Formats: sequence, structure tokens, C-alpha cells
Amino acid sequence: MAMAESTPSIEDRWPHTGAVLAGGQSRRMGEPKEGIVLWDGQPMIQHVLATLGRVCRHVVIIGQCRGFEIPDGSPLVRLPDLRPGGGPLAGIETLLRSGLDSGYLVVACDQPLLREPLLRRLVTAAGARPCFLRPEDGSWLGPFPGYFPAACLEQVDLALRRGVTSVRRVFAESDVTWVPISPEEQSQLKSIDSPADLAELLQSAPEETDSPGG
Repeated sequence: MAMAESTPSIEDRWPHTGAVLAGGQSRRMGEPKEGIVLWDGQPMIQHVLATLGRVCRHVVIIGQCRGFEIPDGSPLVRLPDLRPGGGPLAGIETLLRSGLDSGYLVVACDQPLLREPLLRRLVTAAGARPCFLRPEDGSWLGPFPGYFPAACLEQVDLALRRGVTSVRRVFAESDVTWVPISPEEQSQLKSIDSPADLAELLQSAPEETDSPGG
């Protein structure tokens, strides 16, 4: 296993907020995904938080986050869902309504394979429009990780009022920035969403990982 990477200085990090969506019910997994212990004895969400913390100057958790307690004295902020049970799009609304920043890098709590270089490529391309990753063939992978400017609140609010709950449906046909990624990089986006996913992950634990404490 590789040595833990040191956390970049504040000056080297993206000057905006990273957010972890952690408000789901984990029905397929059968237990809160945030606290599931992975190959190194650390909870799943800690891997996500550590990677995001090396990229962004500020990090927040959105939702109930049932499987993980924020340590006392931690700078982490938790934003309770404005629409509990409303899904990822409602979580995005909660974040955009917080007024914490002008733009946000959003990841899911069940993406422990994400790595810093890929997230940095995403935020480097981020600007006035939402920004997402996709393969060079143009197929849609999913909205997370993704960059959401505060200005897209109106678009999200309108969709929710119309009963739309799919992040993909809202943004797939929108004016967004796409960042092409390789097949190898696509594996970092895998969501650990079920016991089968977890078993596969633990059987093929990364030989080189970034320590959540790094």
C-alpha cells in the first residue's frame, strides 16, 4: 500500500466548496453506506472526504449521513436536507440554497475510488456552466462527480416544482461543459451501492490508496 499523500496547502487547493451527498436510504446496501468499513479499516465516506479535502478548500456533507458522526472540533459542516427523502437533486438544491459559495464540486458518499487528479481536471474546466465527466464516445456516465454553479439553482428549483427528481434529466440536455475521460479513469466513478459491489471492491482492494487521514 502506498504512503499517505500529504494534504496540499490552502493555496494549492481549489478556492471553492466540495460537497458529499449523504442523504440516501441505502436500501440496496441494507445499511448506511457512509459508515461501511473498507480495506484499511476506515469508513467509506472518510475516503471520499479525504480525497475531496485535498482538492477543495472547504468541504460539507449534505443530508442525514446516518452512518458517520462528524468528529467534535471538525471543520466539516453538515447541511440537513431541505427535502428529506427527495433524492440527489433535492440534495443539490439544499447545497445551492445554502449560499456558502458561488460554485460546488459534488460527489456521492459511495464513490471511495475517486482520486485527486481526476477531480482537479473537473474543477479546472469548471466555469459559469455545470460541468461533468464523460467518455470520449459521448455516452453519459452520471452526474457525480460534478460541478454545480450557484446560478443553476433556478433550474433545479423549477425541475423540483415540476416533479422532476433526476439529476441526469435536468442536466443531460442542458448547456454544460463536458470533460472527456479514459476507460481507466471511469473505474474511479464506480458507486458501491450493494453488498455485491462491496464484496467485489474488498476482493480487489486497491494496491495503492490514499489514506483517509492524509
